[in-house]
Parts: sequence; C-alpha cells; structure tokens
Amino acid sequence: MFESPEARKPRPPAFAAAIEALAAYLRGVADGAAAERVTAERRRAYRRLFDNRVHLQRTLSEPPPAGAEAWSWIPLVTAAERIADRITGISALRRPVPRADLVAAADALDDLVGETETAHAASDRVMSSASRRPYEAAVSSSDPDVRELADEIVHLRTSVRRGEGSGSRGRI
Repeated sequence: MFESPEARKPRPPAFAAAIEALAAYLRGVADGAAAERVTAERRRAYRRLFDNRVHLQRTLSEPPPAGAEAWSWIPLVTAAERIADRITGISALRRPVPRADLVAAADALDDLVGETETAHAASDRVMSSASRRPYEAAVSSSDPDVRELADEIVHLRTSVRRGEGSGSRGRI
C-alpha cells in the first residue's frame, strides 16, 4: 500500500495523545483505581508510546526533511517512555505514596499535552514559561519515587520548550 509523504513524517498529535495516555495512567494510579483499570491505562499508554517509536523508526530511512525530523523526536519519545516506567514503578510500590503529589504530576502531564499541541500549532511563538497549574508539590514531594517522576516530567517539558522534535522545520 502506498503511503503519502505526509503520512510518513512524525505526528505531534500522536505524541500528545501518548502524553495524554500517560496522564490518565498516572491518575488511575493516584486514585487507587481497580487493578483492571490501571492495567488497561498502562497498556494504552505503552501502546501509544510504542506506536510513536515504530513510526519514528520507519521514518528514519526517509529522505530529508522527514528523516531528520524523526531523529529530533527520538529524545522526546525516550523521555516519555522513562515517565511511563516511573509510573509503573510507583504503581508497583507496596507503600503509600502521597496522592496529592501524584495528582500534581498528572496535572503537569496534562499541561504538557497542551504545550506540545501549542508548540506544534504555533512554531514561531515562544512558549510561555508559566504553567497553567502549579505542580511544585510533585517536584518537592517527600517521596523519592514521586520526585524522580517529577524530574522526568520536568526534563520532557524542558525538551518540548526548547523545540526538540522540531527537525528541520523549527517546531514540534
């Protein structure tokens, strides 16, 4: 089947959907949802990340600008995969984790979805450094696992703001 060049290039909406799935997964963990729901959310999040990675790997062999743009997306997808792994680690803990801190981290992921979509839609505008919601609770959590999760989210957010994933066109 023939694929158009447009279909082969990296897809920011697909990446935003993967981040949205991570936020839903983290909210399920934070809410102490039933194991079936958390499992379903985890699978959905990892599946979206996997689909993003496979699409990028296929695009790498394409001539510029598609291949170059795909290379620029790899660090973003890798950072999102590390976030998924941190959430999975937290969900497997056998000790209580501060719910408010997890909710704050999920809020940060929700904000990141908006920033990713905004960065793609407005490639020439500089991203605002102000968050819509404070999530410092996650960054300064008393729980080391939540702090590591928050650090990964901050790293991804910083990468999005710097314009990684921009490839040759200067946008995410």
